[in-house]
Amino acid sequence: TALFMASAMGHVDVVRLLLRKGASVQKRVFHRNAPLHAAAAEGWTEIVELLVQHGATLDVRDGFQNTPLMGAADSNEVGTVRRLIELG
Repeated sequence: TALFMASAMGHVDVVRLLLRKGASVQKRVFHRNAPLHAAAAEGWTEIVELLVQHGATLDVRDGFQNTPLMGAADSNEVGTVRRLIELG
């Protein structure tokens, strides 16, 4: 989805626009990844926060049973790991 791609690429303004226009934070793509998985794995903490503010579920699991926190940890994205823990 457009939201997934913008989340993966770190395009904060596009993510904001898509969320304002009603894009679903729950819609899954490749291997059942949600936009939150993509943003977390890439270390886009601001996007992680936006997605959570718009209803993204922190414990959502992909097709391999990984959570966004697991993806951020696997990518060594310490700041994003910290923020995900703070968020819930």
